[in-house]
Amino acid sequence: MALQHFYSRVPAKMSLYNKTDGYDTFAHSEGLEREVIEKDIAVIYENKPTQANAVLIRDGKLPPVYCQYTTNDGTLIQSCVSYLPNDYTGERHAYLVHSLVLGDEEKKQIAESPDNLSLNKDMFKHTIDEFDLTSFDSKPITDYEEIEYKPISDKSAIKLTEKYDQGMLKRLIYALINVSCGKLKSVFITLPDPLDTFSESSLEFINAILRIFPYHIRKTLPFVTYVGDATKFNSFKVKCLPPEIQAPVTTKGVTLRFKTKEAIGISDESVAVSKVLVDFFYGLINNDAVRREFLAFCDHAVKANPTLETPKPKNITDLVFLFRVCSGLFDEKAVLPGDTTLYEFVATYDKYRTAMTDDYRAEALKCLWRYPKSKTAIPKNVFSKLVKIYKTETKASKRTIMNVVLDLIHTDAMRDKIFTFISNNYDDEDADMKVSIMNNLCRVYYGGFLQPQLIEFFDAHFENEPEEICDLIVEKLLLTIRTQNIQNSIIEFMNKHYSKLSKLQKERFYSTFYDMLPECDNLSLVMAQSVNEHIVDESDSFKTEVAEKICALVEKDQKRKEPKLLLLLVNTSGFCTDVVIKQVFTEWSGRKVFTSFVHALFEAPTDKCVDNIISVWKTAPDMDAETSKKFIDDCKAWFDNDENKMGLFDLITFEERLNCELTDKKAKAFAQELTDSCIHKAILKVIPEAFSIKKNENGIQVIKEYASKNDYLKNAEEFEPVKKFDDILKAIDNHNAKEFIEKALSYSGKALKKGVADNLQLYITNNEKFKAADFADMKMLALSLIKYLQTGKGEIVDIYDKCLDAVLSDIAENGNAKEEEKKFFSTFVNISQILFESDTHSAFFEDSSDVKSVVSAFVSKYEKDGKKYAKELISKLSNSEFSAYLSTACDVAGGKKGGGLFSKLFGKK
Repeated sequence: MALQHFYSRVPAKMSLYNKTDGYDTFAHSEGLEREVIEKDIAVIYENKPTQANAVLIRDGKLPPVYCQYTTNDGTLIQSCVSYLPNDYTGERHAYLVHSLVLGDEEKKQIAESPDNLSLNKDMFKHTIDEFDLTSFDSKPITDYEEIEYKPISDKSAIKLTEKYDQGMLKRLIYALINVSCGKLKSVFITLPDPLDTFSESSLEFINAILRIFPYHIRKTLPFVTYVGDATKFNSFKVKCLPPEIQAPVTTKGVTLRFKTKEAIGISDESVAVSKVLVDFFYGLINNDAVRREFLAFCDHAVKANPTLETPKPKNITDLVFLFRVCSGLFDEKAVLPGDTTLYEFVATYDKYRTAMTDDYRAEALKCLWRYPKSKTAIPKNVFSKLVKIYKTETKASKRTIMNVVLDLIHTDAMRDKIFTFISNNYDDEDADMKVSIMNNLCRVYYGGFLQPQLIEFFDAHFENEPEEICDLIVEKLLLTIRTQNIQNSIIEFMNKHYSKLSKLQKERFYSTFYDMLPECDNLSLVMAQSVNEHIVDESDSFKTEVAEKICALVEKDQKRKEPKLLLLLVNTSGFCTDVVIKQVFTEWSGRKVFTSFVHALFEAPTDKCVDNIISVWKTAPDMDAETSKKFIDDCKAWFDNDENKMGLFDLITFEERLNCELTDKKAKAFAQELTDSCIHKAILKVIPEAFSIKKNENGIQVIKEYASKNDYLKNAEEFEPVKKFDDILKAIDNHNAKEFIEKALSYSGKALKKGVADNLQLYITNNEKFKAADFADMKMLALSLIKYLQTGKGEIVDIYDKCLDAVLSDIAENGNAKEEEKKFFSTFVNISQILFESDTHSAFFEDSSDVKSVVSAFVSKYEKDGKKYAKELISKLSNSEFSAYLSTACDVAGGKKGGGLFSKLFGKK
C-alpha cells in the first residue's frame, strides 16, 4: 500500500504545521513523519508556479504535472501537481500536490515487471472537492487512507520509433545513460506537443523511453513532465520543457528539441563512441522479447551483485556485453568478432559470473566452441581464465567448458595443456562427465597421442571407473601393446590391476598373450612372466585351458625352420615354464622337441639355467628311467659341443647350486653324474679365465678356493698356471728376481700372458709395500715384465727412469740423493744381469733402448766418480759376457758430455 500526502493553499484550521492561511500539508496517511514530508516531498511542492503561469491557471489551461524521484534512502515518491483556477476562497488560483510514497512492495511491482510503466497518472487526485476545507469542524487529516498502487503495463506505451526521429532517440538514450552515471547534470526534453496535452504526452514519452532501462538505472532518473520555468525542479535530472521555454546553458546539461531535431550540449561524435551501447538500448524499444529478457537479466545481476546498483559507464557496458553474449539472442560474430573481444568477454564474465543465473552462465561459454570448430588453440589468456574459474563454475558451465576442451583435444592444438586441465579437475567431475572424459581420452590414446601420460592417468583412476570404461581402457591398452615406448607401462598397468579385472577384461588379456607369445620377443617374455605371476590364483579349469593353448603354440612353433618359443619360455619361472616342462618330460619325451628343450635350458644365464634344471625336477620328479637317461645324455651332448657358452665362474656357480639344491634322490644322482661327466671337464678347459680381471678381479682366489675343495682340479695339469702364479708372488715378496723372471716368462699364449700381466699389475697397485724403497727393485722388474707380457717389449729404460724418480722423490731435503741413486743403479745392473741370462734377451737389450743407455747416462751424470763406481760394479758381475757388454757402454760414456740420451734422461745442456 502507498502512503498519501496532500499539499495546497488551505485555511488556518486545515494547516497542519503552519497554523495559518496559506500553503501547507493538510492531509497525509498515518506513518508519514513531518521530517520526511519537509525533507523529501517538499522538493516538489516548493516549486510554486510563476506569475507567468497565473493566467493559464485561472483559465484552466495548465495541465497537471507528473514527477517521480527516489530519495537518498531509496524511497520512491511519485507526485502530481494540479493547477486550480479557484482555491478554497474562490478568489484566488492555487495548486494541489498529491504525492504517493511507495513502499518496497510497490517498488517491487514496478521494478520486477518489465511491462509496468514508471508512473500511473490515474493514481492521483486533481481537485480538493472531497475535502471540506471551509467547514467549521474541518481540521488536518493525519490518518488519511493508504492506497493500493496499481501499476500500468506498457500496452498503453506509445510507439516511439514511429513518432520520433531515430537520431534524436539515440542521442536521448546516450544522454540518459550519462546523466544516470553522473556524467551529465540534467536532460531537458522538448516535445512538439501543444500546452494542453504537453504534460501527458511527456509522461507517455518518458514512460515509454524509461521502460528500456533496468530499474536500477530508471530510479536514478528523477523526472518531471512539465517545467514552465527551467530554473524550477532543480532536484530532477530529466525535465520536459514546452517549446517556448529555453533551457539554461550549462556545461553538463543537454537539451533535446524533437521538433527541430536540435541536440544542444551533445555531439554526434560522442554518441558514435558509444554506438554499440546506444544501438543496443535503441533496439530494445521495439523488441519486447529481448527487452524483457534484458531487464530480468539486469534485475537478477544487481540483486546478486549490489556493486552494480550504482550506475557507472563500465558497469552498464559490461551488463550489455554480457547479455549480448549470454542470452543467445545476438549473432556471436557481431558481439565477439575476434580473440581480443572474446578475452574481454571472459574477463568480464569472470568478474560478474556469480551475479548471473545458471542458464546464462551455461550459455555464456558456448562462444568457446569456435576453437574446436576451427581446430585452433584457445588463446593463452582466455585459457588461463578458464583454468582459474573452472572449479567454481556451475555444473552446466563446467560441462560446456569440458566439452569444448574434449572436442579440442582431438586436434593438434594444445593437447598437453588440455590434458593437464582435465587431470587437475577430473576428480571433481560427476559420473556422466567422467564417462565422457574417459571415452574421449581413450580415443586420443588409441590415436597415438599422450600415451605415456594417459597410461598414468588410467592407472590412477582405473579402480574407481565403471565397468564399461574399464573394458574400454583395457581394450585400448592391449591393442597398443606392441608400441615399444609404452610396452613396459602397459604391462605394469595390467600387473597392478589384474586382481580387479572382470572376466571380459581377463579374456582380452589372455587373448593378447596368445597372440604375442609366438613372436618370441621381449614382449612375449614379459607377458609370459605376467601370466606366471597372476594365474596362480585362477581356477584349475582356467589353468588347464591356458596350459593347453600354450602347448599348442609350442607345437606350432616347433614346425618353424628356427623354433624359438621353448628358449623363451625357459627364461621365465612359473606356470608357463612348468606347463612346458610337464609336457616335454611326459607326453613329448620321445620327440625331437625334448632335446631342443634340454638345450634351451642351458641357454639362459647361469642362475636361471640352474633354476631351469631345478624346475624340471620339481615339475617332473617321477620321470621314468628312460626319460631321465635321455635328459642326462642331452645335457652331456650340450656340454660336449660348441653350444657350451658357460665360463669358469658360471660353471663353478652352476656346480655348487646344482649339488646344493637338488636334494631328491633321483635328482641328486642326476646332479652328481652331470658334475662328474660334464661340469668338471668344462672347468678344466677354461682355467685360464681365472686370470681375466674383466670377468673377475678375484678370479685367481676364487679358483684356488674351489680347488681346495676339489681334488680333481688341484692335481690337474690345467691348474698349473694358477700354482705358478702363486710362486711368482712369493718370489716378489722374497726379492727372488731370478725365480720371478723364470716363472713369469714361462707362460705361453697371448691371452694367458695378458691375464698374468693384468693380475701382476693389480697386485702391485693394491699393495702399499711397493711404495717403499726396499721394494723398488722388484717393482721395476715387475713393471718391465708386465710390459713385456703385454707387448713383447721390456721398455726397461723408461721403467728404470720412472722408478728412479719415485725413489729420489721420497728422499728428504738433507738426504744423499747420489748415494741412493748409486744403490738403485746397482740394483738395476744386477736385475739386468738376470734378464740377460733369460730367454728374453732380445726384448730387453736392443740398441740404444737397452740397459747400456742407463749405464752411459749414469757415468755421464757423475763423470769420473760415476765411471769409477760403474766399472767397479761391472767388474764384480758373475756373468762375464754381460760384464763385457756393459763395459763398452761405460767406456764410451766416459769420453762424452752433453747431448744424446744423457740430455734426454737428465736434462743437462
